[in-house]
Amino acid sequence: MKRKIITLFIIYFHCSILSQEITGKIIDFLSNEALSDVAISTNINTGTVSDKNGKFIISVKNVSSLTFSKLGFEPTTISIKNLEKLNYTIALKEAVTLLDEIALSLPKISLDSLLMKTTRSMKKNHILSPLKNSFLWNTAERFNFKNPKITLKHSSLFKGKIKKHAKNTLDEFADNIEKGKFNILHSYSGIVEHINSTSKKDNKKFLSTKPDSLIGYKPEINNTPFSLETQRKELTKLILKFLDTNKTYKVKSGLFKIEDSVSLKKTTQHKNSLTNNTFNSFKILDYLSEANKIGLFYTKEDENNFMNPKYYKFKLLQNEFLKSGNSYVVEFKPKKSSAKHQGKIYINPKDFGITKVEYQYAKGKKGEYLNLKLLLGVKHAKRTNFGKIIYEKNMNNNYYLAYWKDSVESYTYANRPFKFIENSEKKNKLKIAIKFEAVVSEINEIYFYDVSLKKEHKFLSSVDKDFFLKKISYSNNREMLKKLEKEQEKLVHFLKNKE
Repeated sequence: MKRKIITLFIIYFHCSILSQEITGKIIDFLSNEALSDVAISTNINTGTVSDKNGKFIISVKNVSSLTFSKLGFEPTTISIKNLEKLNYTIALKEAVTLLDEIALSLPKISLDSLLMKTTRSMKKNHILSPLKNSFLWNTAERFNFKNPKITLKHSSLFKGKIKKHAKNTLDEFADNIEKGKFNILHSYSGIVEHINSTSKKDNKKFLSTKPDSLIGYKPEINNTPFSLETQRKELTKLILKFLDTNKTYKVKSGLFKIEDSVSLKKTTQHKNSLTNNTFNSFKILDYLSEANKIGLFYTKEDENNFMNPKYYKFKLLQNEFLKSGNSYVVEFKPKKSSAKHQGKIYINPKDFGITKVEYQYAKGKKGEYLNLKLLLGVKHAKRTNFGKIIYEKNMNNNYYLAYWKDSVESYTYANRPFKFIENSEKKNKLKIAIKFEAVVSEINEIYFYDVSLKKEHKFLSSVDKDFFLKKISYSNNREMLKKLEKEQEKLVHFLKNKE
């Protein structure tokens, strides 16, 4: 009887303890995914941790509330009564502010060691070829003109009313350029392959790139095609309207001959460049190749390598917590006059791979600079440059270039004379002067996705002899445009998850 009483007491006591334990689950507020390693603490300083499925068991004897905390999420305190109402399921919200309060500690490492390991890691783990992937390239340009002037300097061809009419026409042409909103917006999409090739001439290795399945799109709104060359041709055609249609003329600018025989009849035979609805595949190839060069900046021996200690000086900044995870951050600034950029390099602490690079012209630096103002009346300078490079990982944890954005603002000044010389014994002449200032803003961004490795070092489809010179029409096909819209949505989603 005593044994039965003791057994019943033990069972009662055990059940009493169990009745004061609760089982719950912790999930992400947005994704509803289970959260592991969440610290659960009571108001009497006892606690536990959630398992890989987000579940936990904890005794709540003499406990009035529980606090749930995890790095990157807002700490949450809930009373036991409210836990019952939530059916013991707790949703934690991601902490999007107050990052300073989060412990961002990483293993300490010397700057030299970090740079060395990063360079070694990228050379080892960055895949380039043989490779096949889809791409989206967005490009935009804007021309802003200030006080353009076209002055009729001398003419043995115009007289009286014709001369006055020509002058008024040239003034109107200049006014239209100043008032015009010249915005160029283009998008290109397709598939690109990369393979390693060897030159037959000098046996040197190089990267061979082939774009395929190309689609080009240019919106009609605020998208007047424009270039200084097309405007010169339009101006030439305008002037020829005042000249003898039965004669041809030589066009010179300063000491340089531009065209030897132009006439109104010849220019009207050509398709107006402003209505051109084609693009050259070589243009896309050139930009894709440039993107690949930028993506391999760490392999360069010159000032284009932001990690080259010969041209740049470095500083290890405070770690930053990005959506991709905690990162080492290295600041770089010019060390030599030939180095032009400054910025930040974000490094993955797990494998020392680069996740992101941000760069811009350093203070007092500028890009291409040409000043022939006194000699030829031309001045050109790249004034600002902002760029961003983002690397992604594939399923094998290898890095590849996923995104590159480059923004440039340039200043151009021109004050050039143009002569129209009649191809005849008299050699009558018309001389005009064109003067303008312009600020040109250009933004390019390329996004690589659906990256796949190839087994063979050869293109999947044969390369046509004249492929890279082939002209392709911009598409207005609805299905193609829907495909392009989906790619734009992919790009927006990608950037949202990286910033």
